[in-house]
This record gives sequence, structure tokens and C-alpha cells, in this order.
Amino acid sequence: MLSRLLASIAAAAIASALMSCAGTPPPKYSGYLGDDYKLLKEEKDDLGAPVLRFVSPQLTPANYHSLILEPVQFYPEPRPDSQVSMGALNDIRDYLNRSIREKVGAKVNVVDKPGPGVARFRGAITAVNAQTEALAAYQYIPIALIVTAAKDASAGGRPEDARIFAEGEVLDSVSGARLAVAVREGTGERLKQAKGGGKQVTLDELKPVIDKWVDAFAVAASQRIKSK
Repeated sequence: MLSRLLASIAAAAIASALMSCAGTPPPKYSGYLGDDYKLLKEEKDDLGAPVLRFVSPQLTPANYHSLILEPVQFYPEPRPDSQVSMGALNDIRDYLNRSIREKVGAKVNVVDKPGPGVARFRGAITAVNAQTEALAAYQYIPIALIVTAAKDASAGGRPEDARIFAEGEVLDSVSGARLAVAVREGTGERLKQAKGGGKQVTLDELKPVIDKWVDAFAVAASQRIKSK
């Protein structure tokens, strides 16, 4: 009788959790973009990959000839742990910044000072984590886009993939008018066992995702800002 009661309670708890997840999904955004998330729409980027974004019709080569690239930052303050070290986070951020400078800079004129016809890009890495595959709905824990690691609930363990989340915007460098907004999330390669045990996220797992993002950014910039 007791075992049946416990089973019933457990089933009810799971059902309640499922309903809760369905009604109130985990937060998707970090707050980095203020109240502009309402502008986002599901689209394909300039290389055909899914993205949440908004692009103003004012962002055209006729209106903008140059771009300021602010260094990508972390938002909110990163919280490294045993799976995502501060060293790995710095490697990921630095690689992203180098790639943007090289690939976007090869397409459009990059400048340091605001002025008429100059747009400004600013962006942030909002989360890096290790995501366990094939979790049931009630096993997802809202992370509020802080750096974290998804803990495996099973004793046997499941394969884990590296994941990264980022948000960015393009503004008019003089007026501050919003010209574009984008939110991305990407899944990198399967984590490998690190020396000394455990699985850790490194730049290597996320390079393919970052490369695709930056390639798409470079194409978008060349189509919406006067290209070289």
C-alpha cells in the first residue's frame, strides 16, 4: 500500500512538473538587450541557419559605410565551475573577438570613432554550458543564461555536448537608434574525458559553432553596410 502511495505521489509530481514546464518555459534571455527581445523573430541567417533576430530597413549600404566593433563581453558575470573553467571562457571569448575582427574586417570598413554613416556592433556571450542530451521535460532546470553546467541526473551518465549562447545588436553610432538585434544558441561537439577525470568544455568543442556564426555575421555585414 505504501509503495503504491509513493508511486502515485511521484507520478503526480512528474505530471505537475511537466505541466509547469509547458506553461512557463525556462528564461531564454540574459537581459543584455534590455526590452528589445520583443523585436525578435525566428528567421534564417544569411547562411541559412536558424536565428532569432530583427533587422531595421534603415540598415543598408546607402545609409552606412563603416562599422565599429566593440569587443564581445560576458553577460552576466561568468561563473566558472569544474566543467567550464575561467581559462576556457577567456579562450572562447578571445577567439570570437579575433574571428569577428578578421572576417568582418575583411568585408567592411572597420573604424574606431562614431560618426554619420557609422554603425556600432556590441555583443555578449551570455552562457557556456555542458548540456546532457535527451533529458525529459521535467529534468530541464532554468539557468537564466548564466555560465553553468547541466548536471546529469542518472547514475550511468549520458553523453554531453558543449553549448554556447550569445546576444548582440547593431546601433547607429551617433543617434543610438537600434538597427539590428540577434540572439543565438549553438551546440558544439561532444565533450571528451579530461585528464584526471571529468568532462570539460573547451574552445575546441565550440570552434565550429563560432566559425559559422562569424561567417554569417560577415556576410550580413557586407550586405547591409557598404562593402570594401
